Amino acid sequence: MIELFAEKKDCCGCGACMNICPKTAIHMEKDEYGFLYPKIDTEECVECGACKKVCAFQNEPTRKQPQRVYAIASKNNDLVKKSASGGLFATMAVQVLEQGGCVYGAVMQHEEHELHIRHVCCETKKELYHLQGSKYVQSSLGNIFKDVQKKLKNDIFVLFSGTPCQVDALKSYLRKDYPNLLTVDIICHGVPSEQFFNDYIHYTQKKIGGEISEFKFRDKSSGWGYNLTAKYIQVDGSTEYYRTASSDSSYFDMFINSIALRENCYHCKYTNGKRTGDITIGDYWGIEEEHPETLEQNGGRLSEKNGISVSLINSDKGIVFFDEIKEQFDYYESTFEKAAKRNTQLVHPVKLTKARKNVLDMYRKWGYGAVEFYFWCRIPKQKAKNIVRRILPKETRQKIKQMLHR
Repeated sequence: MIELFAEKKDCCGCGACMNICPKTAIHMEKDEYGFLYPKIDTEECVECGACKKVCAFQNEPTRKQPQRVYAIASKNNDLVKKSASGGLFATMAVQVLEQGGCVYGAVMQHEEHELHIRHVCCETKKELYHLQGSKYVQSSLGNIFKDVQKKLKNDIFVLFSGTPCQVDALKSYLRKDYPNLLTVDIICHGVPSEQFFNDYIHYTQKKIGGEISEFKFRDKSSGWGYNLTAKYIQVDGSTEYYRTASSDSSYFDMFINSIALRENCYHCKYTNGKRTGDITIGDYWGIEEEHPETLEQNGGRLSEKNGISVSLINSDKGIVFFDEIKEQFDYYESTFEKAAKRNTQLVHPVKLTKARKNVLDMYRKWGYGAVEFYFWCRIPKQKAKNIVRRILPKETRQKIKQMLHR
């Protein structure tokens, strides 16, 4: 009997094993916290071992050290406005689409009263908007690897973007390097589950009195940073917007403080200078300290208000592609050491604390309201006054407090 993984920390949920199985004997199932894990149908399995061989997370990947590092932003203001930071990914994607290629990335889709995060194929610039922006939720890859391979075999230029483990999984599934494949990995903090995110959305809907159809983690209407915006439909059918600072969001707090992430994220082998993608992208946090000369207020060309990206060019293929489009950017040379100072996931994984078990156990037992209660207990008392009492009954609050003091 094949064992896909010994412990949950050994599985990133990429679905490569499901994609490679010749008998379609593997499917993804949620655990008690909503995280997806592969499960084998023993009646269909012929024990060929393909699933074990394709698992990049448990095998040693082929990774590359960055050859170039840039602080960078697109010159196309329209693309920058719709992007989380400097519009780097969107500009690359437009180039690929204009060459007749296709782009794979994560989108957030409203279906059956929930928001689903999944990887899709974008073939037109009109569709590109859905791929832009950060989604701090694990995306479902489904059978996307098969679709990517089909495109590559038909000589279509493919840009595939995802977390480092997703990019590595695709490469392992393909089993060879296609010259018409360009991979982009993001600097990843870790991922909560889609179920956890939707339970947060449902909780928020009750507060605002409408169904949320769109959600942005990085609304740039007030500048570069973390500003959450939800588009929701009221009972009368009209559309409204709900905006909140990231500091007031329980979900964002659980994400940014590494409390509700997938278990393997705390043991991630991709959180270092050896990258899986041809190009690595992220926010250049700390640019004002590392490269103040690049900023507009100091005579440079980069705008902190609009957002600034960091780009690590890791392969010869990445260099060739970047050199073809570099005139579309304002960019400055940097170093890996400078870029990694505030992007700590380029150095080490996030830290696992006892708060994760406490919060996820409360979530499993009492639902998302318990997470909200825990969040308000974490922030200053004056901010939480008259709020925590509305979240849960007194009996439940007492049980949670007892749990936290064990």
